[in-house]
Amino acid sequence: MKKNEKGFTMIETLVASTLIISTLIFLFVQFNNLKRNYDDNFKFDSVQSIHEVKQLLNFYKIHTNYLCEGYTSKPCKNEKNADVTSIYNLLNIKESFIVYDLKSQNLEFDDISTDCTYTCQKFMKKSRTNQNSGRLIAIFKDNTYASIIIK
Repeated sequence: MKKNEKGFTMIETLVASTLIISTLIFLFVQFNNLKRNYDDNFKFDSVQSIHEVKQLLNFYKIHTNYLCEGYTSKPCKNEKNADVTSIYNLLNIKESFIVYDLKSQNLEFDDISTDCTYTCQKFMKKSRTNQNSGRLIAIFKDNTYASIIIK
């Protein structure tokens, strides 16, 4: 009687399938991380938005009484009035905040949670550095974000 030695056995098929499925799962996880980082790069700190935040900072340097004061571990929301609203409209800004820039502090978002969504909070945590200065953060009307250090 002749033995049929053609084709795969059940174990070989199972091993090959497991390897292919493992590879596909690994690629899927890596692709999702890549896509999330790609989306963040286009939402956070584009060149145009950094330029507009710089213009807002120049406005606040001239009109220092419009800038919120006493910021520590809580982000401080800048109040709006007619002058501020006009510069916001000109620069396409929805809200602006000041946050103290030391990474060792934990930020508290209780006071601004209605104005600053999860993505905004993620951006604030991501953009902080180890400098002892304030950071002006702007939320634009197209839900992009940008920040600049206040010197």
